[in-house]
Amino acid sequence: MESEDHKRAHEIAALRWHWEEAYHIGWHREPGESEGEFVAARKDGQGTIFAPTAHDLRQAMRLDYSARPVSAVRDE
Repeated sequence: MESEDHKRAHEIAALRWHWEEAYHIGWHREPGESEGEFVAARKDGQGTIFAPTAHDLRQAMRLDYSARPVSAVRDE
């Protein structure tokens, strides 16, 4: 069975493959907390999305992007 960390890393890589032009995507866990959440920060600085699953984050990014497309931003 695949470890949760390995599965999460794979899910994040897949999200980044499709959305890295528009969002910084990762995993966030507060110190001392046992649970974390997926996170996507718009590269134009206009918001951050948190979701409990990769699927939920993907859906939220689709809705966010269709409502407010992210301007082309170059990483430095």
